[in-house]
Amino acid sequence: MNFDNQILHTFNLHKQKPSTQQENHSLTNIGYPSLYQVSFFITYENLTLWKNKKEIHFPDRCCICKNQKSELLPCYKKSISFLFNKQQLIINSVPHCREHSQQNHCQLIVSIAHWTDSVIQISLTSTNLEFIIETKKLNHPGCVIPPWVAFPEYDIYTGGWRQGNGEYWWHNVWLPFWSNMSTSERQSYLKQYSASKDWLEYLMPF
Repeated sequence: MNFDNQILHTFNLHKQKPSTQQENHSLTNIGYPSLYQVSFFITYENLTLWKNKKEIHFPDRCCICKNQKSELLPCYKKSISFLFNKQQLIINSVPHCREHSQQNHCQLIVSIAHWTDSVIQISLTSTNLEFIIETKKLNHPGCVIPPWVAFPEYDIYTGGWRQGNGEYWWHNVWLPFWSNMSTSERQSYLKQYSASKDWLEYLMPF
């Protein structure tokens, strides 16, 4: 099922004429002015929760409105083949209030991108911008894993850090984390993760 069909199934929204007006997190540029999207990476501390239970941390209120949660619904992605419809579990325990749980399907679109075993990006699409921003904040705190753990097939010389997923992760996830550490914190961090001599020499001058 493509993204437009997911939106129709989840929110009963039809695509409008795309707008060139840019709004923070809004999907107006693809024709959905009432939808918003945020993305984040699962931190190392939360990887076990994700891999074992397909769960992340959500606010204690409905993903649609501001009411308290009363039901936790799983989120599925439908795939339509020639012979049958198939549902794939994407994530568990999305909070809904009593009113919004009556439709019996999760009113949140969750997309997962497995860049490596340890680098997993989650994108949330919703009509409730406040909810998905708070969800991002709840899942953001924590330690960022080092480059040699995040992308174990890359060394310091690989071109993967200058293009594609490696470049994006390096500049948007790793560097902000590394830049906010003191020299003593960096030394402890590199020791904790058994940095090689090459990585030690490369990272300490940053």
